[in-house]
Amino acid sequence: MNSLHRVNEDMQRWIDANGQFFHSSSTSTQARRDFAEDLHQLDLHLNQWLDKYAAIIPPDERRCLVYLADEKKHGVGFPKRVESTLEQVITEYGR
Repeated sequence: MNSLHRVNEDMQRWIDANGQFFHSSSTSTQARRDFAEDLHQLDLHLNQWLDKYAAIIPPDERRCLVYLADEKKHGVGFPKRVESTLEQVITEYGR
């Protein structure tokens, strides 16, 4: 219960502190544009996850999991390609 909450809060703090990665332009590479799109989805996912956590976990200690984008479509899922797009952006900057 605590480790995923802590990781999600850390990711949200990183996103809040690094807004420049949300912006892409026509001169950006495809990897940068994809990464910006993935960050938008991740930001939305984390906001929804943290809100849902606050609403259901502290009031009921019997609960231990928070799901989004499950069969009930409760929210936006974690972006599936964010790790690969981040790797592409890092590789481009290393050239």
